[in-house]
Amino acid sequence: MTGRYHINHTTLIAKLANQAHEESNVIYYKRLETEKADKVIFYDIFNQRFAELIVLECAGICDDYAMPDGTSQTAMILSMAIKNKFGVKI
Repeated sequence: MTGRYHINHTTLIAKLANQAHEESNVIYYKRLETEKADKVIFYDIFNQRFAELIVLECAGICDDYAMPDGTSQTAMILSMAIKNKFGVKI
């Protein structure tokens, strides 16, 4: 999986897809060093990372509403709730 056929940077979702693809390539080839090829499915890795990036982007919206001194507990709670709901640990 060396590259995507078409890279479109005009939308946020396209940027996240490209980022997920690049990161997935690194993970894919690293796993191939220690695992059998039939157990390392690129698109499983890609789908997982793409979903994580979307969740992080959504949670980041909540973070944007936190006060500069970090006192907006509601925003922090919502951000953590979104991440926890989808099992994202970043």
